Amino acid sequence: MPLHERVCYQEEDGTWTTVYYHDLFSADVRSVLRTKYLYDSPEKTIEFGIRNREDSPHFYQKRGIRRNLNGRRDNSTYHDEQRDNLLKELQNYSKVLTGFYEFSKNQEKSFERISLLKDYYWAKEVTYSVSEKGHVRFDLFGQSKALSLTDKQPYFALEVVETHFSSLEAFSALLELSKKLPIVIGYFFIKKKNYFNKLDENTRWKSTANLRLTCYISDGDFWIRDERFYEGRDRPEQLDVYYNAVRETVTEKYM
Repeated sequence: MPLHERVCYQEEDGTWTTVYYHDLFSADVRSVLRTKYLYDSPEKTIEFGIRNREDSPHFYQKRGIRRNLNGRRDNSTYHDEQRDNLLKELQNYSKVLTGFYEFSKNQEKSFERISLLKDYYWAKEVTYSVSEKGHVRFDLFGQSKALSLTDKQPYFALEVVETHFSSLEAFSALLELSKKLPIVIGYFFIKKKNYFNKLDENTRWKSTANLRLTCYISDGDFWIRDERFYEGRDRPEQLDVYYNAVRETVTEKYM
């Protein structure tokens, strides 16, 4: 028996046609299939090709298909305006100091650094593969113009949040990715803008902006300012429990 018995492809009218292994012995069928995108099912989790051999034609697996992990996303006019304004402001500065406020006992505040981003490209609606299963689309994404990827020059993504937080699938993939690569994913809550997060000019350093964040993903964890979400507590093994606790906190406090 062949390893892969059947595949399917989508017709121009949107319907799906299934093709079986024994159909491949027709040269005409093979000729047609070589012009098609072949998948395991209409869900399109695996893409296939055909080996065009007269005596032993067969299907072979080309690659897994990464799907969109985002889930529901904000798409209001207000959300898009805030995203676009942030992009323009980020592009105006040669350096962006990302961090959060820390308050002393007498309520004096200091700006504590997450990353200092020097000479970055910034773009909106950037799709990025985050795991073998799928990709996410970031509202804003920054990368060093030197194309370096180091702890001092991490990828930096911003999710502009109005009413929807990351999906469980996206959240779990981003946690894992941030363990393996220097990447920070910041959450910018626009309903309470200037209270939990803000982008403004640094008054001490020329051509530098301060990007203040309260919540972000880094080093395999969700952070609130300078604390991991389960700092000082046992982190649950079940990822959905972790995610639901984070989402509940974010929804109640920041959205």
